[in-house]
Amino acid sequence: MLQVASLSESSQLQEAKFPSDREILRFIAGRTEHARTSPVQRTPWQLYK
Repeated sequence: MLQVASLSESSQLQEAKFPSDREILRFIAGRTEHARTSPVQRTPWQLYK
């Protein structure tokens, strides 16, 4: 039981450090949606500089 608990904890830590592809896609979609609705048009390379 202890090994199972430690394994689940380590997997949760890995998920926190490395977001899933779906979360990354959702983040990018939110960025593009924010850029669309924002009065100031921001390009991705300006956002991530």
